Amino acid sequence: MTHPAGFRGAIFDVDGVLVDSPHELAWREAFRALMETEWSDIRDRTSWTAERFTPAVYQEVMAGRPRMEGARAAMEYFGVPDIDSRIEQYAAGKQEHVIKLIDEGRFMAFPDALRFILDVKSDGILVAAASSSKNAKLFLERIRLDLFAAEQRIECDFIHEGMTLAQLFDADISGRDFPKGKPDPEIFLTAAQELGVDPADCFVTEDASSGIQAAKAAGMAALGVARLDDRDLLMEAGADLVVTTLDDVSRRALAQGRLEERRAAAEIRNRHTQQPPSVWTLVYDSFDPARQGLREALCALGNGYLVTRGALPEAEADDVNYPGTYVAGLYDRAETNVAGRLVENEDLVNVPNWLPLRFRISGGDWFDARRSDVVDHRFELDMRRGMLTRHLTWQDAEGRRTSMTQRRFVSMKDEHLAGLETTFTAENWTGRLEVSSGIDGRVVNAGVKRYRDLNGRHLQVLGQGEVDSETVDLQVETLQSHVRVALAARTRVLRDGQRVDVDRRLVEEPGFIAQELALELAEGRSASIEKTVALHTSKDRGISESRDDARLVVTTAEDFAALLTRHEGAWNTLWNRFDIQLDSANEWTETVLHLHIFHLLQTVSPHTQHLDVGVPARGWHGEAYRGHVFWDEMFIFPFLNFERPNLAGALLQYRHARLGVARAAARAAGYEGAMFPWQSGATGREETQELHLNPKSGRWLPDHSQNQRHVNIAIAYNVWQHYMVTGSTSFLRFTGAELLIEIARFWSSATTYNADEDRYEIHGVVGPDEYHEAYPDSDEPGLRNNTYTNVMAVWVLQRALETLDVLPPHYRQELVQELELRDEELARWRDISRKMKVVFHADGIMTQFEGYEALPEFDWEGYRERYGNIQRLDRLLEAEGDSTNRYKLAKQADVLMLLFLLSRDELRGLLHNLGYDVSAEQLGRTVDYHLERTSHGSTLSGVVSAWVLARSRPDEAWRFLQHALESDISDVQG
Repeated sequence: MTHPAGFRGAIFDVDGVLVDSPHELAWREAFRALMETEWSDIRDRTSWTAERFTPAVYQEVMAGRPRMEGARAAMEYFGVPDIDSRIEQYAAGKQEHVIKLIDEGRFMAFPDALRFILDVKSDGILVAAASSSKNAKLFLERIRLDLFAAEQRIECDFIHEGMTLAQLFDADISGRDFPKGKPDPEIFLTAAQELGVDPADCFVTEDASSGIQAAKAAGMAALGVARLDDRDLLMEAGADLVVTTLDDVSRRALAQGRLEERRAAAEIRNRHTQQPPSVWTLVYDSFDPARQGLREALCALGNGYLVTRGALPEAEADDVNYPGTYVAGLYDRAETNVAGRLVENEDLVNVPNWLPLRFRISGGDWFDARRSDVVDHRFELDMRRGMLTRHLTWQDAEGRRTSMTQRRFVSMKDEHLAGLETTFTAENWTGRLEVSSGIDGRVVNAGVKRYRDLNGRHLQVLGQGEVDSETVDLQVETLQSHVRVALAARTRVLRDGQRVDVDRRLVEEPGFIAQELALELAEGRSASIEKTVALHTSKDRGISESRDDARLVVTTAEDFAALLTRHEGAWNTLWNRFDIQLDSANEWTETVLHLHIFHLLQTVSPHTQHLDVGVPARGWHGEAYRGHVFWDEMFIFPFLNFERPNLAGALLQYRHARLGVARAAARAAGYEGAMFPWQSGATGREETQELHLNPKSGRWLPDHSQNQRHVNIAIAYNVWQHYMVTGSTSFLRFTGAELLIEIARFWSSATTYNADEDRYEIHGVVGPDEYHEAYPDSDEPGLRNNTYTNVMAVWVLQRALETLDVLPPHYRQELVQELELRDEELARWRDISRKMKVVFHADGIMTQFEGYEALPEFDWEGYRERYGNIQRLDRLLEAEGDSTNRYKLAKQADVLMLLFLLSRDELRGLLHNLGYDVSAEQLGRTVDYHLERTSHGSTLSGVVSAWVLARSRPDEAWRFLQHALESDISDVQG
């Protein structure tokens, strides 16, 4: 049903649409109470059992009906005799029960519904509440809209302090008596009348089939919310659209008088209900501004040296599009005044954009996907070939229809080259098409919303110009690190595969250079634009001068087809080694798995071997985490170690090259050995910011995450795993052993001896959990005796000692002399390895840290009801003036990391050597205990949980793995 002039009225049922009310529970429990007491004598004459009175029965039989009608319907369904004599008792019992549940706060507003109704109201549509429930007002008056809007960072002019949901409505006819209940349309017709809106200009939002039928009988559009997986039931009732969450309703279509699902929502649903075209292809069938940022990241193309986001070539950076190109390991520092202090941040630099390729029919406007009349818009990411293809058909105001196909790659074979081919076809016209192809050096770092208050300017333009009739170039330099970056772009026109000359005009602005080309198109014939780009920096190996080299490489490069063939061959070699196949029942899972491997290989590729780079938390795909290197390489090392161990070795060389800085950091903090930073960038110094912004509260807060010293453990673990896989004594002698020994020295010096307990302890650290940075109400950061840290520190000391044992005598002698290892150091390592303190709960559960057991339990259910997604509890609690430090909870259960890195037998043996006999049953209870108290706020948590549960509970492990795989493609972190 379409309303060309747009909807003027929106009518909402309350129970099940706006509020997860306790009505269903009250109906069921009141029925059960009667059947188990006063009606027990007739129970055997009915079909009722507690198990048979399901939510589905409530939804099908009772939902949407007035109280007496609902009571009768339930009694008839279960075959209760003498209904007329019993119905008042049942209805009264239900009402008494529901009031009790309301008083206890046993209800919640659906966050998606509140977001939706605020959007509807903001669009100028009048809103009404129309519920059969006599209790609807009780809910509406208790739901604070002002608090919800503040939590969600929603700004609406009409929201005022203390405002409740009840005050939002322009009309409220909830609880009124009507001769007939739904599916009779009178309740909705009355709502439209009181809004002063024609019924034909209204839509109704309902969760019950009777409500959908009433809306259609009233001549209104019907929007169904299938909160109980009853999509088919609502569709059969006549709904114009059915969604599982109101977030999936297209706001854009709503403003135009249509009920449509957001394209992104439809695509996500189709992934789970339809076979993908290929397990190698990610497809989007539309341009969706709301999801464009996510798609740009998922469709990014790279080769380990450079990565370019999957942005539209004709788009500039704005609130929807964000073209970005990043060079591995290219950082720059900038200063910003934040909260009265000067803050310095190091950023992965957004280098000049090589994509710009605009187009228009001569005399018309430049094409814009948001404003043009687009007939078809499809994106296909071919992960097997490393290519992004875009299909577009649009029609201009004069009815001229044009189709376009774009293919893009960033060469996996030739690390400095990338290509963009655009083929235009005039479907029903003949005339001139204008194309602008250039390079934009006016870019800044603004890709992460919460960093935008920080200084994002990192580039100054050094020069730009026309190299020859086909080629332009541009060179910039980073402001602090003084790295020069040069790009040269060659643009050619082809018709029927042959190069043709066309009119060209040079366009120059400060920081921007392009050529405008004029193509004559004949109806039904095609012409192609080939854009080949070379990118070089002054950090490159074998470089003379970056601008000269970029010009030389691009002007002598082969054509698009030849470069693409070389690129596809390189990807074929990689996939022959790294592909993982699943059975045919898991095609979508295999597709997402390919996507993760694809992006991993674009971050760590064969080109990484000669680059001085680590593994950023989000790859080289954007500006999240500022492109910094944390501990994430530990999670990909097994994959690389067994298939391309030289790549894993290159990542360890990145750490080894920064060993001197890590030694200096340890000395500055009062320790020995090497203390690697939690966030590492260009130099290996600590890049963790002193402040971070909580987007929920808008407050800048102290950041203590640099106390996560377990990054040292991760590096040591990787060193030993690499040695165990390769058996390379050369690696151990000249890289690995030095890292292991200096990290062991750090842990030895960070450990203090407690004479009263004859145990060694470690204080002042933060574990992988991250939700506990300090003790409640303490001004001193860090925790005592974090279990993961203490146990793995012992493991590191043991491996350092073992390293000295396995090295040939002459290598060991050299190391002892070079590192000035003393016998008393080794004796202390052995003593710590026997006497490190590990804390347990009274019942034998391995704890997170000393004092954790005394913390209060957290109200998980209450927060899930209030917020839905509670993965980032730290932000939610801080916004409320509370702290995760106060509760038994975890972002990721760091105790479980022990079972991720060590086998159960290895862990039990290590603990036995420390004097702690831990049974397999104890470990099992430890796993259950901590999983119940984990929000999985880090996507790594699902990976760890899946591995830990793989042998004992494979079904649960599979669910964790699937969630981890979906985390990026569904953008669970935002």
